[in-house]
Amino acid sequence: MPAYLANTVFSALMAVASLHGQPHLPLSELSITELEDSLGDIDARLDQLAHFRLQAGVGSNGYRSALHLVHLESHHTEWFEVQLSELQSIDQVILVPHLVMDNEAGLVSDGFPIELQIIAGTQEHPEGELIAQTKPKDGKQHIAPFIFPTPGLKASWIRIEAIELSARSWDGHYNFQLAEILIFQGDTNLALTSEVTTSSQSIGYDSSRDERYLVDGFMPYVMNAAIGAQSRAFAVDNLADDFTPELMIDLGEIYTLEQIHLHRLELGNNIPLSKSFDHGTPHRILIEGATLKDFSDRSLLLDLIFENSYQTGPIIMRNLEGDACRFVRLSIIEPFFDTLLPEPTTVFGFAEIELFSDQTNVAYQKIPTANFRNTKPNRSLENLTDGHNFYGKILPIREWLEQLTERYELEVKRPLIRAELDKRYTQQTIMLRRMGWLAMLLTTGIVVIVLVDRIIRLRQIAQIRERFAADLHDDLGASLHAIGLLGDIALASTQAPDRLNTALTRSRELTKRMSATVRHGTNLQSIGRLESLEKDMQRIAERILVKISYEISTTGSDPLNKLKPRLKMDLLLFVKECLANIVKHSDANKVKIDIIASPNTVEIIVHDNGRGLPSNGTQRIPPSLKRRARIMNASISISHSTEFATIIHLIRKRSLLTFWK
Repeated sequence: MPAYLANTVFSALMAVASLHGQPHLPLSELSITELEDSLGDIDARLDQLAHFRLQAGVGSNGYRSALHLVHLESHHTEWFEVQLSELQSIDQVILVPHLVMDNEAGLVSDGFPIELQIIAGTQEHPEGELIAQTKPKDGKQHIAPFIFPTPGLKASWIRIEAIELSARSWDGHYNFQLAEILIFQGDTNLALTSEVTTSSQSIGYDSSRDERYLVDGFMPYVMNAAIGAQSRAFAVDNLADDFTPELMIDLGEIYTLEQIHLHRLELGNNIPLSKSFDHGTPHRILIEGATLKDFSDRSLLLDLIFENSYQTGPIIMRNLEGDACRFVRLSIIEPFFDTLLPEPTTVFGFAEIELFSDQTNVAYQKIPTANFRNTKPNRSLENLTDGHNFYGKILPIREWLEQLTERYELEVKRPLIRAELDKRYTQQTIMLRRMGWLAMLLTTGIVVIVLVDRIIRLRQIAQIRERFAADLHDDLGASLHAIGLLGDIALASTQAPDRLNTALTRSRELTKRMSATVRHGTNLQSIGRLESLEKDMQRIAERILVKISYEISTTGSDPLNKLKPRLKMDLLLFVKECLANIVKHSDANKVKIDIIASPNTVEIIVHDNGRGLPSNGTQRIPPSLKRRARIMNASISISHSTEFATIIHLIRKRSLLTFWK
């Protein structure tokens, strides 16, 4: 690869890829916050970018290649080549598409290739090298300029090659067409009025298309910046016929002038236009420069002659030879005549005059002087160099076109983000609605669960109280019966003091026992007391096993404490029944109680060394113990050992469908 392209090709290809189809992060992968931030950033940026405004009236249409009638010819290569005056440093190439109004699609680009490449070269390397290749992703919908960065490129010619042609919107024929080619070095358009060669000639006569119009500086857009105040163009009419109207600008010091821009009068907002497209633009302008105010050392900068309607446009741009000037004079040799008025009259005016030296407008705010009287006070000479046009601030051409491209890309992206956000908002609304119904369902479920739990607890409390009542009834009934018998004995023993004293003593013990039983039953109904099963069993054993040695051991305190109060009461009453039977029937002097709890089972094992039960088999199990085991859905068995005559073993397993009961 030639050295003059070594630093250019890769960076240019990467830049083009990023501008024309490089995939970004899918919108579906962005969060709502990121999408909202992106939309806000786009809106804020759009407020700062130039607006699309199309040129009205008659104007040049660039150039188009020969037609190709069938699809098989769409791969026929067509090219436009711009010859620069010398080897130049180039940092950007801009292609402006030809625009048409389609019957169905509206404003579209026409004749822009499906695939194109840009080749640059020098006189020493006529074969050139590829610096950019792209397939525009949006086809005819792309109405903005196409920008191709070329940092570090040095070339003396640029060729735009259409590899695959697109079909014209109105007849389906294939050709290659552009409105303008711009080649920038900084803010200077090197391609302006350069020599252009093409691969083919367009068939038929159309004076609005010519190779020269590819580099005449005229584009289908009108500069409409988003910033800056409106300024009405300078204009005069009824100029006298007996002298040459002149404008003179004093730049304040000597500058080397490189370029001049003349901004045409605004044509108004009427639809259709009420003025001709070249209103106020002279047919011939002589532009001279000098270092002395009397122009005694003048030099000719430009002799602008507009032979037809296609040689003028919104901004008349010309490169200069680099003459050193302080004073610049514009002489109106052939003024414009407005023939649409009842009496044709001369009209002259411009929106802005820009003179560039070292890419800076040195005429900015340098108020011109004129050798004629201003007939329109609201269109003063100050407006000629105030840096504004009818729509706002006048931007450098390169910046203006870059803003149009950026606006187009953001306006394409914005609806996609808006649609994705609307989709997300809809999903959120549906989700919130579902969550609302779910919250209502959960609230209803919680209320039902609380009510059911409350009812269950009330039933448990009622059942526990019934069992306490039955237990108290049994204990108190037996004690009262015993007191009655002891009373009979006492009545019959009035003559036997010792026997009477014994009966009264036993009666007193029974009344104390009855009182303790009542207090214990009342205390057991406290939920706080029910939570300590081991202590409750200790109290029962202490009360019942009078003069009998006993031992209580517990394994698994945590699972035991997690048992439901009802199950605790059932286990407590079971142990109490066992101890009562031991006292009444076994004559035992030693009792051992083992409590074993695990997450899935609870076991109660009661040992005594009394007489034991009279026979083997299930009929040995006392009916009262079988009944209490059945209430708890527990299994019960009886065995013995060398140390203990009777071992009662109760096992209660956890239900698979419910919690501990």
